[in-house]
Amino acid sequence: MKQLQAYMGNLGVSRVLELMEVAEEALEVGFPDRKKEPRCLFVACAPPSQLRQTAPIVYRSHVEELVRRAKYTLPKRLARISRECENVDERLENDLLKQLDEPTCAELLLAVSQLSLKAPPSRDYACAYRYLFSQVFGSVEAQRVCGDGLLSPSYPGAIDEVLTEVRNQLRWQTKRPRVGQ
Repeated sequence: MKQLQAYMGNLGVSRVLELMEVAEEALEVGFPDRKKEPRCLFVACAPPSQLRQTAPIVYRSHVEELVRRAKYTLPKRLARISRECENVDERLENDLLKQLDEPTCAELLLAVSQLSLKAPPSRDYACAYRYLFSQVFGSVEAQRVCGDGLLSPSYPGAIDEVLTEVRNQLRWQTKRPRVGQ
């Protein structure tokens, strides 16, 4: 057994299994009735490579955001799609996959953090980092780590522009395998 654990640890499999356990817990909280859980959600929660080496709290935030997307955008889309077409299940799943493919706040936080290692972050990137940090760790923790928030973006909408730019960079850098392929 110890040899198997050592072997799995060397491959990083044990870490992935630990993270999938975190995902399972978050899915149980989000969808107590597992029959209502979209079938593609568990696969979409597979830890992306950049999140495999982070603390479980970061990965938990990633999964919880995916669960929220599935849980709260799904009913709205179902109502719209069911009026528009006959093949509701396929269309709904494609819509949900698009939602789940968008980078989460945890992924964006890591991307902005990596960018700051290449060059000092601008004021807007620093504000975006603080915003993402508060989304992942909570506002109290963000205030403790990032300061009192006296730093403000250079203009309204600057943080949104930074996040859009980072999302686009992530789309080009990492192509996630689509669920069902």
